[in-house]
Amino acid sequence: MPLLDDADPEVRAQAAKVLGEAKEPRALDRLIGLLDDASPRVRFFAAIALGKLGRSEAIEPLLRMLRANADLDPYLRHAGAMGLVGAGSPAAWKTATRPESAAARMGILLALRRVEDPGIARFLNDPEPRLVLEAARAINDVPIAAALPALAALRVSSSTSLPLIRRVLNANFRLGQAEHAAALVAAAEMPDLPDAARVMALGMLAKWAKPPGRDEVVGLWRPIQPRSIQPAALALGTKVAALFSSAPMTVRTAAVLATSALEIKSAGVHLAALAGDREQPDRTRAEAIKALDVLNDPGRVEAARRALILPGSRSHIEALRVLAKVDPAAAIAPLQDQLVHGSAAERQGAIAVLAAMPGDPASHELLGWLDRLIAGQVPTEIQLDLIEAAARRTEPELRRKLKQYESSKPQSDPLASYREVLSGGDPLRGMTIFTTRVELECVRCHKVKGLTGESAGGDVGPELSGIGARQTRTYLLESLLDPNKQIAQGFESVVLGTSDGEVHTGVLRGEDATEVRLITALGKLVAVPKGTIEERKSAPSAMPNDLVRKLSKSELRDLIEFLANLKTTPKTP
Repeated sequence: MPLLDDADPEVRAQAAKVLGEAKEPRALDRLIGLLDDASPRVRFFAAIALGKLGRSEAIEPLLRMLRANADLDPYLRHAGAMGLVGAGSPAAWKTATRPESAAARMGILLALRRVEDPGIARFLNDPEPRLVLEAARAINDVPIAAALPALAALRVSSSTSLPLIRRVLNANFRLGQAEHAAALVAAAEMPDLPDAARVMALGMLAKWAKPPGRDEVVGLWRPIQPRSIQPAALALGTKVAALFSSAPMTVRTAAVLATSALEIKSAGVHLAALAGDREQPDRTRAEAIKALDVLNDPGRVEAARRALILPGSRSHIEALRVLAKVDPAAAIAPLQDQLVHGSAAERQGAIAVLAAMPGDPASHELLGWLDRLIAGQVPTEIQLDLIEAAARRTEPELRRKLKQYESSKPQSDPLASYREVLSGGDPLRGMTIFTTRVELECVRCHKVKGLTGESAGGDVGPELSGIGARQTRTYLLESLLDPNKQIAQGFESVVLGTSDGEVHTGVLRGEDATEVRLITALGKLVAVPKGTIEERKSAPSAMPNDLVRKLSKSELRDLIEFLANLKTTPKTP
């Protein structure tokens, strides 16, 4: 107890901590006094200790400390909230709160979150927007299920922050009654809400019947049982015409996807109008054609034929899929035209349609293109698509031609089996592979400025900003297939054996007369004194040599396309 008056603030702080852990009742008044100490660290430990004593007399002093802190120090705010949790009950906090202090109300709110009390819902009507958002976070993120209806009923507007809107929408999605579906449709209709919020509302409607297992906001595993499609379909069905005609492009496209998922057959005439509207973006028209096909709408064939005379790669591909399914004979001629005159994406799509199309016409068309492949007359960007299309078919002649092509590749070329991946990929899909595929962990070792952020990515491998301007696609492919063939200068790996029996492996980062510096695979810098090194030898590249086994050839093509498009190297500050 005397150490609470020590001149050293750290001694006072640790004395408060020990007295709290010991639950010493005689320390109550002294600890309350320390809530006004000059040292914030002392105030922190005093507040935590008061919570451990479990005495209601500490509630008002704790709220006073929170008011004085005014939310400036988050550590003190946390300590005040935890002190309240131990010192009283929600009823006691409510009667002690001073309405004029937002900081004190925040402390109460955080304490209610900690004990998961549904009374936290009253803060959804707080005059301070920060508290409303924090209450919504608590109700949705913890979650506090009994307070979800209050969150779902909260009105949103153009002045509502996007994080709050997301949680209001998610509460309606999770509750899943007819009135909640109507609330999501109402949000999708609001022109003054951010497009991202409107798209999220429509995405939730699309997933209404079969909700994903992960929570839409926090990503935790919180499965919802499958439910009837009817409430969402009825709520959206009368609104699709307005959304299709007046909403921004991203919202309109999301509305098309929701209409398809909810099987709103009455929307067929509106979808057909979208599919044939030259002024609509290509993706929107493509999704409209796809939705007509999913709904088995009678107008889907006519919509597909009209789409083929309008510009747009995606809509052309979807139109060809519909024609190949409904009228295969009529689809052959436009498919042939796309294969000759279409863009790379359209030609790839046409080959995919032929691969899935039954019957001799499709088989004969693929045979003709395989003859061109054997003769070296097929552009690189569609070679892989043609090979994979033929591999999916069962006709013996297609298999024979494919085998003939594979055997014609030069045996002396180590890249021969992969040269068809050098072009034709999708850079956006490649970026997703680079940044999100956990089994590859590209960003663990490599940085790309402007993509992963200044601080994201690792230093084990060379920075890849501008790699597409410095190296050829062949070099990129070779580096992925055989990382040890050409190791970038400055990224050689070494193994050091030291006199104490340790073995250090890493990428050489420099050395001088006294030490060798390495970066380990975990990104840690290790300095090894030269006097302790008994053995030194080169090691294989830190890049995994089985990387291509974790990728399909299509994925490898996308990754190369992404890397090849990294043309700009940021200027050094």
